Amino acid sequence: MLGALIAFVLYLVFIKQGMVDQWQNMPAKLALLDNWLIGGVLSVTAITTTFSSLKQFVLDRESDSILTDVSYFKIQMSYVCASAIVGLLMQIMMAIVMMNYFANSDQVTFDLALLPQLIIIMLLATILSTAINLLILQFVKKSQYGSTIKYNYWDSFRIFSGNIYSTRCIT
Repeated sequence: MLGALIAFVLYLVFIKQGMVDQWQNMPAKLALLDNWLIGGVLSVTAITTTFSSLKQFVLDRESDSILTDVSYFKIQMSYVCASAIVGLLMQIMMAIVMMNYFANSDQVTFDLALLPQLIIIMLLATILSTAINLLILQFVKKSQYGSTIKYNYWDSFRIFSGNIYSTRCIT
């Protein structure tokens, strides 16, 4: 979740005003930019929090601390369910923080009738992120490789988002 907060703060401090200045003639530019950022940050939150949660499975498997007569599949599914719950809760927390911030700072109103749709999208993003992260971490046997994958994962996102930001600020 720290990665999502960093993206949020970087947008507010360095990028937002430049984009607002570039989009002078666009009506409701603040609402568009704010919603765009909320969508991006919630995606980052879904990916990073589920990855971090599932990394515990790698740590436990590596240290042989999974000592029970429960089947391997059930143990794995318990980690997946816990990761999905954490991912969904973190997305909800980030959405609340960002929506409150933008409602107070930019006077952007959010249609609460769309809240059920937003929750469904968050749930789907959580499920998909958990599945992708499980697939990636399934092949990780040592926790040190999990950290390397996480940093490479995050670097890829930063490069991608940096290209989007620079393209939007230049054009």
